[in-house]
Amino acid sequence: NTWGYNANGELGIGNKTNQKNPIKVDSISTITKIAAGKYSAYALGDDGNVYSFGYNRYGQLGDGTSSTRTKPVLVTNLKDVVDIAVSSTYQAYALKSDGTVWGWGYSNNGALTNVGGSIPKQLAGVDGEKMQNIASISAGYYSALAITNEGKVLAWGLNGYGQLGNGTTNNSSVPNYVKESAENDFSDALIAEMGRHYSVYAKED
Repeated sequence: NTWGYNANGELGIGNKTNQKNPIKVDSISTITKIAAGKYSAYALGDDGNVYSFGYNRYGQLGDGTSSTRTKPVLVTNLKDVVDIAVSSTYQAYALKSDGTVWGWGYSNNGALTNVGGSIPKQLAGVDGEKMQNIASISAGYYSALAITNEGKVLAWGLNGYGQLGNGTTNNSSVPNYVKESAENDFSDALIAEMGRHYSVYAKED
C-alpha cells in the first residue's frame, strides 16, 4: 500500500492524485522488500524480479526508457535479485544471488561507477574487474557502499566530506576499500549504511 504525494506517479496506482489514506498497488504481489527514492519507488519480488514506478527522467526506473510510470514496470536486464538499494539522487542498485552488483539511473559524480542510464549494468569493481563477491549494498547521496564476502567494504561516488572512508575527499568512480587506518582496510563488517555525506558501520563484534 502507498499514500501521500503523487505528482510523479510515485505511488504506483495508475494516476497522479495525492492520497490521504493507504491504497493498494495493483499488478505486483509476493514482494519481499520495498525502497523509496526521490519521486520513484521500487519493489523486489520473491521471484527475483524488481519493479519500479514514478519519475524517470534519468532512466532510474530501469525499464529502458525515460518515461514517467504511474504503474509498476519490470526493471529490465535483471533476474535473481536478492536485495535493492535506492538513493535520493536518482540511482538504483541491485544485488544478485551470484554476488554481482548492478546499477542504473543518473551517473553523476561516479555514483554508478562507470555505468548509468535506463538499463541496469554490472558495476565496476577494483583493479578493472566487475563488482562481484558482494554480500550487501547501501545507497547514499551520489555514492554507495558494498560489503564483500570477506567482510571488507567498497565505497564509490561523491566524497567531498570523506564519506567514502578512503583517507581522501576526492570523488571516485572506481570503488575503493574503506580504510580503518592508513595501512589497513576496514574489516569484519556486518552492516554498512550511507546517509547524506556520511557513513556508519557495525562490525561483527
